Amino acid sequence: MAKFVWDAAYDAQLASVADATDYLCVCSAQPTTYTEAYTTYMLAKTEVAEGDGNGDFTIADNDGTGAGRMLTVAAQPGVTVTNSGNAAYIALVKTATTELVGYTTCATQALVAGETTTIPTFALRVPDVV
Repeated sequence: MAKFVWDAAYDAQLASVADATDYLCVCSAQPTTYTEAYTTYMLAKTEVAEGDGNGDFTIADNDGTGAGRMLTVAAQPGVTVTNSGNAAYIALVKTATTELVGYTTCATQALVAGETTTIPTFALRVPDVV
């Protein structure tokens, strides 16, 4: 039996992530709470503009294949490293309500306090129903 879900439903889910996220935090370990992402494991953080289509977040077809939807988070260059350590995760947080919105892994690299780093572009994907 064929299945279908309207793209707007996926877009609403992804837009809620973009609308909630106001900071990206580079973390040394997998955060499970806002405090771990924003403080405990945080190596570097940068403020981002909330909402889809503002330059920091874009919702579109999943890799252009039409097989679902994706939220692309733009690269953030020149982010000051606050704490030295090995970057392993990038967390999305909402500071107003102290919530961990989501996270993803990143290429492991050593960061040194006082230097700068670039948070690379990454995407969160919602595949079509199967």
